[in-house]
Amino acid sequence: PGGGRIEIRSRTEEGHAVVEVADSGCGIPESTRSRIFDPFFSTKGEDGLGLGLSVVYGIVQRHGGTIEVDSTPGAGTTVRVRVPNAPTRGAAEPEATSAPVEGAGRRILAIDDEEAILELVQDILTEQGFEVVTASGGQEAIAKFEPGRYDLVVSDLGLRDMSGWEVVNAIRSRDAAVGVLLLTGWGATLSPERVEEYGIDAVMNKPFEMGALLRRAGDVLEETERRRVAGEPTG
Repeated sequence: PGGGRIEIRSRTEEGHAVVEVADSGCGIPESTRSRIFDPFFSTKGEDGLGLGLSVVYGIVQRHGGTIEVDSTPGAGTTVRVRVPNAPTRGAAEPEATSAPVEGAGRRILAIDDEEAILELVQDILTEQGFEVVTASGGQEAIAKFEPGRYDLVVSDLGLRDMSGWEVVNAIRSRDAAVGVLLLTGWGATLSPERVEEYGIDAVMNKPFEMGALLRRAGDVLEETERRRVAGEPTG
C-alpha cells in the first residue's frame, strides 16, 4: 500500500545464468524464510495453497540449478536463481545412458479437485517419464478410467462431487489389480480396516514431499506389477 520498488537483474556467472528479483518491501522473518519452499506452506491462510514457490524450487532443481533467498526484515528481499547455461551450439552431446526412465511406459490417472495440487502431482510424475492423465473430479475420473489402461491411480480423498472411497470402489470394480495411492489431509483418522477393505495400496498425508510421492508411487507400482503377473486381485 505504501509503494515500493522491484528490480529484476540477470547476468552470466561461472557458466550459469543468474536471475535476481529484489524488492524494497517489509522482508521475510527467519521463521518464515526457512519454510517458504515447503509444499503447502502459506502465510495467506485459506487464500493461498502454498504451492507456488515449492513448484519453482522443484523446477529449478530438476534443471540442475539453485534458488536462494536473502531477506532482512524491514529492508526487502532478494530471490536469486542460478541454472547452468545451455551447451554451446555444436558442442559434443553427452552419450546417452542405457538406464531406463523410471516411468517410461507407465500410465497414471491423477485425481484432485484442487487445480494447483493436480498440476503439482502431474509435473512431478511427468518429469520422471510417466504418462499422466488428470481428472478434476470423481465422475470425470470414472469416465476416463479403462480396465488395463492404467498402472496406478493417485486420488485425493476429499473430492467435491463424490468421495475418494466411491471413486476407488468404482475403479476397483472394473480393474482389481490396478494400484491405488490415496492422498488425504485426514490420514491419521483413516481406519486401516477400511483402507484394506477398499483395496488401497498406500495412503499419503498432505502436505507431502516430491521425493516421498515418487518413492511411494514406485512401491505401489512394484506391487501392482507383481499382482498382474500373478493374476491376483488387490486386498
